[in-house]
Formats: sequence, structure tokens, C-alpha cells
Amino acid sequence: MAPMNVELLIEAITRETLVLISQLAATYRRAGKGVAGLETFVQVAVHHNGPMTRARLREMVQLDAVELDPIVDVLLADGRLTEEKGRLCCESCVIPLEASAGWEAAVLDHYNAVVAAISGKLEAVQRAAPADAVGGSTFRFDLWRGHPLETEILGRLSRERRDAVDLRARASAAARPPGAVPYQVVWYCGQSVAGMRER
Repeated sequence: MAPMNVELLIEAITRETLVLISQLAATYRRAGKGVAGLETFVQVAVHHNGPMTRARLREMVQLDAVELDPIVDVLLADGRLTEEKGRLCCESCVIPLEASAGWEAAVLDHYNAVVAAISGKLEAVQRAAPADAVGGSTFRFDLWRGHPLETEILGRLSRERRDAVDLRARASAAARPPGAVPYQVVWYCGQSVAGMRER
């Protein structure tokens, strides 16, 4: 079997990510989404791809200056974005679980987290180890109605979310010592259920 070209694979994944961003932007325009949803969408785009110029952002999210500049101005005014020397930056992006606006941006955020984990793993070592700090795992559970672990397994997503929200709050509350070099850990979780039918 030919060796895997990791750089080409990561490039292909990146292209697919940009295509998804463009498609989401088009969906917002067709559906006439409110400004709040677009604000979150733009914030996520900058968070994952910044620092970046407004011109680059317009190209990425497929919005012209007339549409984009007022949104960016709102995000700058409330502190969700910063701009220095013509480059936009977003240090933090938190989309509440029950937010009614911007859920599409949350989907993009999750997709980017998965892509980053896969890319990081491919750039490092292409096998999993128990002590990994970068990577991911997929588990499938074959259940039936009334399975003794049905409730525990179906409730795992809710528990993981609750624990992660608490952990992020505690991490954010910690004071960073002077001179400490910051870095970011992106943790994601997801769950789907196939074949479940109502009784």
C-alpha cells in the first residue's frame, strides 16, 4: 500500500472546511437569518482562521463589505472581536447550548474541532495511545429497548457536556502567572443514535 501523503490529506480537509463555511453563509442569506445568527457565524470564522484582514474574511464567509462591515463593527463594539493593524482576531468564542441564534455556527465550530484533531494526529503519529493529548476515539454500542445500560449510554452526551462546561469555567477562572506561555486545548464530543424507533 502506498504511503499516506499527510500534507495533501490535510489540504483536502481544509478545502472541505472552507466549502462548508461558504455553504453556511449562502444558507444564512437564503433563509434571511437575523443579524444575531450572522454575528456568531462571523465570530466563529475569525476565531478559527484569524488573525485576518476584513478582505480575507469577506472572501471566506462570502459576504460583501456592505453586509459584513456592520456585523464586524458590532462584534468589535461588544468585545467579541479585536482589530489591530487591520487584522481581526477572536480570542474566545462560546456559543451557549440553548442559543436560538447561531446554532449553525456551533455546528461549524464542532466540525472544525474534529478536523483539527484528525489533522493534528496525522501530523504527529498515526496511531492511538492511552495517554494521547491529541486525537479522538469512536465507540459504537449495540443496544435494544430495555437494555440494562440504555439510560447510561444515551445520557453520556449530556453528562460530558455538563462536565466540560464546569471544567471550562474553572479553567477560565484561573489566573495566568506573568510570563506563562498560553496554548489552547480543543475538546469535542458528539453522539448519534441510529435505528431507534418509538414503542
